[in-house]
Amino acid sequence: MVKLFQWLGKIKADKLLHFICGMIIAQLAAGLPLAFHCLHWAWCYLIAAAVAAIAGALKEWWDGHGHGKACLKDFIATLIGAAVGLLTLLPCALT
Repeated sequence: MVKLFQWLGKIKADKLLHFICGMIIAQLAAGLPLAFHCLHWAWCYLIAAAVAAIAGALKEWWDGHGHGKACLKDFIATLIGAAVGLLTLLPCALT
């Protein structure tokens, strides 16, 4: 357990923010239609994954145009966050 916390402590704050934002974006994009039963859960997940990927890509595009430093690892952290966020919603989606 100590090694896990040591490994987590090495994650840079920037990557953690990308992870959290990807998770929040995906959960909102999937959770709202799920809550109102607008779409089948699979469509909600597909749309949410696309929204999170587009948001991450736009952020890196913005960074690459003089507003920071574009980084593929940031984009990947956003996608991983989106995947984790959607996995945490899965029990709600299947009920």
